[in-house]
Amino acid sequence: MGRSTLANFLAMTGDDPRFLAEVIDTFVSDARTQLDTMNQALSAGDVDVLRRAAHTLKSTSQNLGAAALGRVSAEIEVMARSREIDGVAQRLAAADAQLAAATDELLRRRPEGVPSHDRRRWAWVAPRRRRQ
Repeated sequence: MGRSTLANFLAMTGDDPRFLAEVIDTFVSDARTQLDTMNQALSAGDVDVLRRAAHTLKSTSQNLGAAALGRVSAEIEVMARSREIDGVAQRLAAADAQLAAATDELLRRRPEGVPSHDRRRWAWVAPRRRRQ
């Protein structure tokens, strides 16, 4: 995850650290929801829901610089679009690992001192590590 992506995003939003913090908080919460939806859709055999959730996760991940999560989500999207779901479970496991890594990195880069608009939204995340 490149620092320049978040720096560019911050610059595009008028250097508003509160907005960036809210975007990060929302991503952390919503990305988990999208991944859960993808797992449920795979279990139900609903490739249309799987494709839409993968597309959403791909786009939001790429916008925040979580390229590896974006790539695996794109692979899942393509597989769901072609209705070839063999191997999707393994890619969902990879997406889960990439989401954990992206979440950790984004929370480390979240602007300091900005309260969350609703900390319960991402309570599932391990506590934020202090900068050293």
